Amino acid sequence: MIKTDKKVLNMFKNQCFRRILYVYSCAILLILGFASNSFAACGTTITWQADANTTAWANTNNWNPRNVPDANTETAFIRADWQIPTLPNANRTLSCLEINSGSMTAPAGSILTIVNDYFKNVNAGSIAVPGGS
Repeated sequence: MIKTDKKVLNMFKNQCFRRILYVYSCAILLILGFASNSFAACGTTITWQADANTTAWANTNNWNPRNVPDANTETAFIRADWQIPTLPNANRTLSCLEINSGSMTAPAGSILTIVNDYFKNVNAGSIAVPGGS
């Protein structure tokens, strides 16, 4: 009788362990799935770094890598720098936009379209629209 009880107890432990392992595995996969897909839709990230000594958004030397973010598959990442980017007085389309610690200027009449659902602006008032709203 004692041997049977040990077998039953071991079987019960193994089943509980398998269930716990299964639940944790599912939770980890779910978390990793959300984490990996959060920004996946945003595409290539291009970071403002003002190497060209200008505020010109359209100057490739102001971005890293050397490419102006202007496609629905690219993300503009703006952080504090000694030059503030000025969006050209033209329509631009981005996948996503993140203004981390800097700011940007958008002339009145320009249109910036963000095609995915990610826009992060951590500083209130970091998008200036002179002469407009």
